[in-house]
Amino acid sequence: MIVGIGCDLCKIDRIERLYLRYGQRFVGRLLSPEERQGEVMTPAFMAKRFAAKEAVVKAMGTAFRHGLFLKDVQVLRTQSGQPEVVLSSRARAFVPQHAVVHLSLADEGGFALAYALIEAPRHD
Repeated sequence: MIVGIGCDLCKIDRIERLYLRYGQRFVGRLLSPEERQGEVMTPAFMAKRFAAKEAVVKAMGTAFRHGLFLKDVQVLRTQSGQPEVVLSSRARAFVPQHAVVHLSLADEGGFALAYALIEAPRHD
């Protein structure tokens, strides 16, 4: 059963300007240590992560309200490179138990795109 769908489009140069202005302070607010590990902080990488987090909270139906912050939604990679969403306990409170978050990311033409779908088992 689909619980929610979220989509976000982010201009990569907007994230680049924020990074150039705030540096590691910006990265620290956007990404957890686990998300930063082994990654090169390119503007496209950061923009995709920002768009992903926005898409996930839109699918949750909360946006970044109710005490949720950017780092409550982590976007990691599986061994095959597929994006994997890990929610904090605070964020988990807004999705059904055993829900799975599916995520697709892309960047093209100066934009980063994220599409999130939250799926939960059907209880008939």
